[in-house]
Amino acid sequence: MNKVINILNAAKANNGLSREEIERICGKETDAVLAFIRNSGVCTMGIRDRIIHVDDGKFALLLDELKQKKKSKFSGVIKWVMENIIAPLIKS
Repeated sequence: MNKVINILNAAKANNGLSREEIERICGKETDAVLAFIRNSGVCTMGIRDRIIHVDDGKFALLLDELKQKKKSKFSGVIKWVMENIIAPLIKS
């Protein structure tokens, strides 16, 4: 998800971003990143996958959503470690 954030920040800073610039940032993951961005509705896309405009409000909501997912994923890992590693050690 860092690449998505990097792409959107670069597009905001440069008033748009071409497919070539996106490929330089994303490498092999360009198509997946562009698909995610397109589906999120955060920006206006142009011809040949050019990002024309990033909506600030939707971008802020997307950032919050990604942060929440990261937190829940992290807390899920902690819960798994507690249940599967620490709890059996305590019972022994």
